[in-house]
Amino acid sequence: MSEKPAMEFIKKRLAEIFDPKMAKGWDRIIQFEVEGEGDLYIEVKNQQLNIVEGKHEKPDIKIWIEPQTLIDLFSGKIAAPTAMAMKKMRYEGSMGDAMRLMRVFPAKK
Repeated sequence: MSEKPAMEFIKKRLAEIFDPKMAKGWDRIIQFEVEGEGDLYIEVKNQQLNIVEGKHEKPDIKIWIEPQTLIDLFSGKIAAPTAMAMKKMRYEGSMGDAMRLMRVFPAKK
């Protein structure tokens, strides 16, 4: 079993659920800081997805999240507002970008 189950999951899952049509005109860098597992960012540019381990210098959105919450969020088991209310996730950046993120990566796909 991987020492970073959430990181391994999210790399595969984001590629599976990415909706390039919803990403049209939305070029963004989203930084995930996964508690106890490390950092990963995704770059959405020209309706293409690039997933990179590590930190980006100037992300548009930063998300701090617990590993199981990350899995649940992109599995459709929990909604982002619920995760934030439970203090299992927080973000920094535009509310519009945060909402668009969930349309570009629809968890129920």
